Amino acid sequence: MFSHCYCCYYYTSVIMAGYMTNDQRKWVLKEYWKTENCERVRERWREEFNTPPPTRLSIYRLRDKFNLTGSICNGPKAGRPITVTTPENEMIVAQTYVQSPKKSRKRASIELGIERR
Repeated sequence: MFSHCYCCYYYTSVIMAGYMTNDQRKWVLKEYWKTENCERVRERWREEFNTPPPTRLSIYRLRDKFNLTGSICNGPKAGRPITVTTPENEMIVAQTYVQSPKKSRKRASIELGIERR
């Protein structure tokens, strides 16, 4: 299907492989601890899952993350957290605009103590 050039290898190993599930991450760590050899882990991955294996760097990063944090899970996402609109807040905002339809969003958010997002 693909030739053996670097760009095709990158495509099959990174794009098609996608992200590892938590079960796959556990499997990788267990295999790595048995042999402490990334190439052996990659060979066993091909046998076990019949998909392109994670890169050597991914295996080392997973090992280092576990040694540092004690977890295999990804950390929290960067950026502003997403807020959830509650039915109570929707009702309060609706009542505010019924009473004062010309009130600005900024003024309403300050008065109600609710973010404008």
